[in-house]
Amino acid sequence: VLFRSGSNTSFSVVASNSPTSYTWQVSTNGGSTWTTITNTSPYSNATTANLSITGVTYSMNGYQYRVSATNSCGTSPYSTTATLSIVYCSYTNTNSTLYYISNFTTTNGTSNISNPTTFSTNGYGNYTGQTVSQFPGYSVNYSITSGNGTMNYGIWVDWNNDFDFLDANENPVLTSSMANSTSGLITVPAGTPAGNYRMRVTSEWMSGSAVSCVGSSYGEAEDYTFNVLALVVPTITSFSPSSVCSNGTVVITGTNFTGVSSVSVGLTSVSSFTLNSSTQITATVGTGTTGTIKVTVPGGTATSSSNLTINQLPNVSVSPTSGT
Repeated sequence: VLFRSGSNTSFSVVASNSPTSYTWQVSTNGGSTWTTITNTSPYSNATTANLSITGVTYSMNGYQYRVSATNSCGTSPYSTTATLSIVYCSYTNTNSTLYYISNFTTTNGTSNISNPTTFSTNGYGNYTGQTVSQFPGYSVNYSITSGNGTMNYGIWVDWNNDFDFLDANENPVLTSSMANSTSGLITVPAGTPAGNYRMRVTSEWMSGSAVSCVGSSYGEAEDYTFNVLALVVPTITSFSPSSVCSNGTVVITGTNFTGVSSVSVGLTSVSSFTLNSSTQITATVGTGTTGTIKVTVPGGTATSSSNLTINQLPNVSVSPTSGT
């Protein structure tokens, strides 16, 4: 059974042979253990055929329920289970297909989204299979483009995974001036745990500010996934070769290189580097000096256990500079 966080709901049972009372039970751990429900918030009508739940919370997602019935002859076995599933608020536009998001893109993440589209059915597009990734405290660039003239735009991210977009810092983008497009930064709040978070992007024409829920006759919403990466310290396990000429290349092997921001040898930054994978970097050393290799990522800095030797080109001078 699907419900929104904060809503009220109920479970009902139909039983034969004139039951006089009912016993409802709840399991919060996938059916391993069961607890008898009493008329204590958020539950009421716990001994009737209709169990009421007032103010469903996100923490109740996945709770299972079952019921037995009692009459003058005794008590029945417990019923099959029903599962409570919490979902995000809906967004609908069934009036006009003219006003929509034609493209949403991100850059500067460790993975990014590029999603050119037309109007989604009923004004809502579920693109949660597309992911942008970044570390806590770091930012990604975004761009939203209208499919038809000027619009207002909004972006919401459910940073605490409570199935709503109402908490502090969960609405990083809300424009107040109609435009054909908008762009800017979304910063992951410092301390956000690693994991996947729902991101909703909406547009709105004529009715004022963009909204995260319900929708309007002149807008569209698109849902994506924002993946927050764990801040982990990298390691350097090896590099090859152990000696290069100036402007030569070295391949660095290790762990947790994703998000690398700098590579240096000794006290000098390399002239360029390429992240081949989370475990390998290829760097061009430039004209630096012999020393240990350092790789810096959002989670910290790794230092090699031995030096990379950088051999310089011959330095040639003629003496004397003139003569007869």
